[in-house]
Amino acid sequence: MAHILRMPNPSDYITMSTWVADAYECIRWAGPKLSFPLNAKNLSRLLAGPETTSYLLCHSDHPEDPLGFGQLVKRVPAGMHLARIIVSPASRGGGLGRILCERLIERTNAVSEVRQLTLNVYRDNRQAMALYLSLGFTEIPGQSRQGLVAMHKTLR
Repeated sequence: MAHILRMPNPSDYITMSTWVADAYECIRWAGPKLSFPLNAKNLSRLLAGPETTSYLLCHSDHPEDPLGFGQLVKRVPAGMHLARIIVSPASRGGGLGRILCERLIERTNAVSEVRQLTLNVYRDNRQAMALYLSLGFTEIPGQSRQGLVAMHKTLR
């Protein structure tokens, strides 16, 4: 199966707003900036930020159906931050998180000046931790805090 990344449109945010089941999951996915239940009408604005680009993962045969969402945030001149990774509940467990992260890494690699990709993950999110480690991310010494692990990957 071929998967593509594309930019979200307003109807995608309606779909995405159903992917977060409760307040606990909401804060773990989006942080304190968003509250549950998600407001689909304002979700694109709430997820926006300076130097932030949002992407949807879709099957190439069905680009209108989002399967996953992630963001790339430019934080420093030579670095990007991987943020707000989520896969549709109906699609979880089939390796789409890996495909989404691989596509986002490919997108980052296409930006010639970017040399490092960072992310934060909850230490108790064992599946995500295993995924990021298998993709070549390592913990950044001294930067983890309150159950969150700061990780990075050197590109190229």
